[in-house]
Amino acid sequence: MAAIDDAILLKETIRINSRRELETRYKSESAILSVLLPDIRDCILNSIAATFRQYIGVICDGAQHQSEDFFKTRDGQLFLFSLAPNIRCPEELSVTFYPATTQRSKIHDFRKRLETDYGGYTHIVITRSSEVQLDNNLIQTIAECVISTIYEWTYSRLFTIAREVNETITNRLYGRLREIYPELQALDSLWIGFVHKGRCHYLIESRRRESLLIMMSNAGRKLGVEPLALTSRIIGMDLPFDKSAAHDAFLVAKKPLRVNIGKLRYAASSPDLVTAEQIIFGTDEIIVIPISHIERTETFLVAFSPSADSEFWIGALERNKKDLDSILRDEISSLSKIAKASKRFISLSDSEKSRFIGDTIGHIFATFFERIRGY
Repeated sequence: MAAIDDAILLKETIRINSRRELETRYKSESAILSVLLPDIRDCILNSIAATFRQYIGVICDGAQHQSEDFFKTRDGQLFLFSLAPNIRCPEELSVTFYPATTQRSKIHDFRKRLETDYGGYTHIVITRSSEVQLDNNLIQTIAECVISTIYEWTYSRLFTIAREVNETITNRLYGRLREIYPELQALDSLWIGFVHKGRCHYLIESRRRESLLIMMSNAGRKLGVEPLALTSRIIGMDLPFDKSAAHDAFLVAKKPLRVNIGKLRYAASSPDLVTAEQIIFGTDEIIVIPISHIERTETFLVAFSPSADSEFWIGALERNKKDLDSILRDEISSLSKIAKASKRFISLSDSEKSRFIGDTIGHIFATFFERIRGY
């Protein structure tokens, strides 16, 4: 029992320290959006490295931290550690311990799956020279605790920024449909959006908070793309109405419209948004269903669903149109607040936007060589 308690206490301490560091460095909304989010991978690597330094005497029994990523073993040998994404497999986190001044001898590898729901890493690979003995389980625990804490903390702040306003309309709209179809799995693939002052936004119910990031994490690992950046494209979407499929459904076709996400007008200018939408719908072919339109405020309520479910949702939303119209009229004042909150996600400069999607191949190379300089 004591060993279990010690392990729980260790994880708790690592998480608390990681959270405190985030709260100290990223106090403002602007710092989270323009500094932390674009460089989330570097933040994770730096935080793991800092925790390695803190626990180096336990990771390598009796070792002492010297400076930066250097440490000295109990018998006086100088070693260095580095960590970076695996260039060939970006979902792998590579950690290497090797002599700082002498040639490396036999290399040992330890590879294990990371027990984390969020983030772009699925496995950790620990490589060491035979001269150094390591606690691989502790290294893995540190990586898991830091990654989970940073993602949970950052995503919580992102969701708060986008949803600090009145959520009544979101809960009422999705809640109405859940009351009618409580066991319908297709409801998780139905996304409701609105148009206000010429801009399009998604309405995201709070109960999808966790599933949305898990969905993006699973896809991001396969695509080599930063999951938080993908998630933010949905929770902070602020798309011009005249570039959207909702515009064509309401004002051109004036009926439900089947579209290909990859061929929409914003596909070339916002490929990251296209990728995020393809992930949440699980397909490229969707149906855009006009629901309500309040002319005096130029406000539109619209639904999106995989095209395979189009026949059902077209009928269901039409049958419940009266209730949905009523909810929209009752809660219209909250839409402007939600729209204003979403705009914060696109308040970055053009140069920052270009980095927003995160972990491109170029970024992987840059991070890798930055972390292992002197290797």
